[in-house]
Amino acid sequence: MPDLVIADLDLANGTGFQVLAAAKAYPDGPRMIALSNSGDEVHRRRALDSGAHYFFDKSLEFDAMLALLQSLPADGAKPTRSSTRFAGAE
Repeated sequence: MPDLVIADLDLANGTGFQVLAAAKAYPDGPRMIALSNSGDEVHRRRALDSGAHYFFDKSLEFDAMLALLQSLPADGAKPTRSSTRFAGAE
């Protein structure tokens, strides 16, 4: 089981939503980050509801995602899925 999954929501074969849902099935599964060029609230909410811990608009928030990756605890502690934004994304 990986510690972290970064899923683009637009994949050639399927969607990142499927990846998120599959990983969410494991209670102690990986931290999950969703990326999309569609950064609207509908995509953000759907990604979080599908199991993402964080969502980033990759055209506007890529640097914020990198900041998040640097700040994640090494002990595997996971944030709540109710987190809609990383502070560095604002």
